[in-house]
Amino acid sequence: MGEMSSEEQSTQSSAYHPTDEYDQLEEPGSMGGWGAGRRKNLEAIDNKDRLDDIVSFKSIEEMENAVREMSLAHRDTRIAKGIPQDTVDKLRAVYESLPEDAQREFLNDDVLHRRINAARKAFNRWLGKFKREQQIPSWAEAGPSKYPTKKVQKLQKYEREGKEELDERIEKIKSGASGGKQRALNAVGSSVAEQTAKKEQSDREQLRELIDKGDIIQYRNPRLQVGAVHRVNKKSLRLIRPNPRYPGTKPMSDEPEPEYRKETVDLNPQWLVKIGRDSFDEQLETLREFHEDIPGEYDEAVAYLTGEEDSATDETEKEPEHHNQELVDKLRDEGIDKRAATSLADSFADVDDIVDQTNAQLQDYKWVGPATTQQIRASFDDGVGNDYTIKEQGEGYEIAEWTEPADEDVDIRTGEILLRKLISAEHFGHHAEVRNEITEWAGGQSRSSDSVVAEELIEAAFELLPREINFGTLFVEEDFEDGSYTEEERHKLHWKAVLKARAVMAFCDLNDKKSVLADAQSEAQAEIEHKREAEKEERHQKLEAQKILNYGSDYKTIAGWERIGMSTHGAKLAYRGWWKDQPHVVALYETSEFVKVRAFPLIEWYDARDAASDSDWADTLDQAFSNPTGKTPDTFEEGAGDLRDWLQSNESEEPEDFPDWNMSSATSVNGWTVTNWIAGGEVVYEDRDQDAAITVDGRSLILEDGFGDKQTIELEDFDEALKNAHEFLSNHMSIQGGGTPVEVPRPDDESVDDDSDRGSGSGGEQQSTDDPDVEVEVDTATEDDTAATEAIATVDRANPEWELTDMGGENTYAFKHTGGRIITVKRHGEGWDADLQNPAFPRLTKWLTDAEAREDQPGEGPGERARDPVNLDEAIEAANNEMKETPSSITAK
Repeated sequence: MGEMSSEEQSTQSSAYHPTDEYDQLEEPGSMGGWGAGRRKNLEAIDNKDRLDDIVSFKSIEEMENAVREMSLAHRDTRIAKGIPQDTVDKLRAVYESLPEDAQREFLNDDVLHRRINAARKAFNRWLGKFKREQQIPSWAEAGPSKYPTKKVQKLQKYEREGKEELDERIEKIKSGASGGKQRALNAVGSSVAEQTAKKEQSDREQLRELIDKGDIIQYRNPRLQVGAVHRVNKKSLRLIRPNPRYPGTKPMSDEPEPEYRKETVDLNPQWLVKIGRDSFDEQLETLREFHEDIPGEYDEAVAYLTGEEDSATDETEKEPEHHNQELVDKLRDEGIDKRAATSLADSFADVDDIVDQTNAQLQDYKWVGPATTQQIRASFDDGVGNDYTIKEQGEGYEIAEWTEPADEDVDIRTGEILLRKLISAEHFGHHAEVRNEITEWAGGQSRSSDSVVAEELIEAAFELLPREINFGTLFVEEDFEDGSYTEEERHKLHWKAVLKARAVMAFCDLNDKKSVLADAQSEAQAEIEHKREAEKEERHQKLEAQKILNYGSDYKTIAGWERIGMSTHGAKLAYRGWWKDQPHVVALYETSEFVKVRAFPLIEWYDARDAASDSDWADTLDQAFSNPTGKTPDTFEEGAGDLRDWLQSNESEEPEDFPDWNMSSATSVNGWTVTNWIAGGEVVYEDRDQDAAITVDGRSLILEDGFGDKQTIELEDFDEALKNAHEFLSNHMSIQGGGTPVEVPRPDDESVDDDSDRGSGSGGEQQSTDDPDVEVEVDTATEDDTAATEAIATVDRANPEWELTDMGGENTYAFKHTGGRIITVKRHGEGWDADLQNPAFPRLTKWLTDAEAREDQPGEGPGERARDPVNLDEAIEAANNEMKETPSSITAK
């Protein structure tokens, strides 16, 4: 063996071993006496680090080690719990079978991560149970009179159950590897079928390079045969061999059989064996089983199989080439007249173009008649069988008969249903009797000289297993989902099941059970069609789920529920809307072991968001009050579909009496979120970023700021209080929308005396008034500076699509565009700034003045807008420039 490369050495050295827990190993036998084994187990457990959850894998070695670590060794290297090597090998095999881009997806597969972490948790639980069981001295150590038998049995039971759970979790990792392969391929736009097709194509191309005209080939069609290569096509071989029926006549006709038979077989390495010059002598005895007169020299054997004489070769070489000779050869190989083949090759590029024509269209070409179209259909049209026959033709019509290619899946299911029916008391009553009848029939067919049953079906009848007959199962698709079989092995077993099923069908057809066969075929056809429709629907559902997870534009809203941007929360998906007359958020998220779909009252959602850190977000959310949706998905993909179904079944319906105020949506006003709505009772809007809330409780209007101060005003009724609340919110944008923190009492509220009503300033509840005429006032734009007023008027006149409105407050000018955008010029202390706001998305605010100064200030951006005021002229100039640059076609986005 050659020396191991440095990369291989690095890979091997990095592989975890159970003894890696020890800094220094010891010689075996260093600990002895009664209970030595138990004490060694305890020492091993104490030295074993408890396994943490894995966040991500950067390499397959890291993934393998995450599984390898679920093992336990003594200091003397004896293994107490071995590495689950079959699972490690499975992960490695699947990883190496993937293309490079899919390998990265495999390492980051959500399902595999969860299963590996679940197994590591189960290992920790087992380790604890194993330790408690080992801590009890044996009867020899404790003495029979003191031995706690019942306790030991109980702990042994716990340890055994923990071990069984661990083994089950590890086995799920192994079975999930194949699913991870499919998901990884899907993530890069591929599939297992596509990769298999690529491998088959590669194998086919390699085989084509090895085969030339004149090579001897052993092949199946369907029986095992030996022939010589006549032509190598792109996907098939054209083979020639002596006709065993020569010099007889064709069945049911006086037409003589040809001396040589030509056949087309797929260029499939699985079914083809090339017999070269080097192996010819070894294979000669086998070849003579097929052709007893084959010569003992290789070149003579090729001439015998092909029948090529010098004259025939010379004649072929003298024949002029057609410009589309390849198509002529294909048609001629199928027995189509030379003149018809040439005529068709003059007009069509390939066989597919010919097949796309109707029979009437083909027969418009010279030398092409019914016999030629029949042969074309039988040889090249996948939609018909090889017995296509035109029965009658006339003006504008044609009657043809043919047998469509059999559906292998339907045939397998038909065979299974037939076995179930044959076991019934109505027929043979027992599976052993069924097998005896079928094998006896197959033996008779094998001995018969005029049997119409193919030899392969007779062989398949003898291969029927008792359990296959007893349970009526010939092929179970689920057996192949764990990746234990290669695609080639699966294909072989599938074809064997097809042959067995067709053998049972032939048995029924030839033994007066045609009605049973017809019923089974109908039942199987219905089952397979239903299954395929279900699979088609499942593929559609998965595609839609992927669109949802990828934040597709088609799913911005679902049944009135509005999607919440991912940057604002830690869930995989979240939608906001109304449910049971209350604002809710329905979220798809993942805890440490499960994927969940739950509906949260809006206030609970925000409380969980504020209380959680990034690392424990999901667990904090999971502890909040929620309503289960009845969905328990296994994956995010399945969860996205469940979430969509739930939203569609629980349409978001805004309460009929919910007002449509300016700058409001179903759950927010100017960035303030409604967290409670009881019409006529209580309405609460909150700005979570400043811990502020404005509440309408009956006819009371209550404002609370982030410092714990509270201001209460009593109004005429609930509607009046709600109207005033919305007016206040319309003029006080939320922090994330670019607003400033509110204070109690409000500085711009002239109804509150700063000295008397403010109280001690300690944060207690403020003095309220019972005067129903006192309202929370709406700010109006005022400015005493004549120069400023004239400058604002100039800007207003210069931008006809912008209108100076009364939306501003004191020392604030607000221009509104016809498309909905708003620019404000507002005083801050001794300076001014200019803001561009989008009312459809209040959180999106662009500050127009002194951008360079803001870059150096932390906290700048929506929700925490930095302030570096400039003089009035500069603020007005910034606003004017923005108005000029706004396209006339702009609308609020």
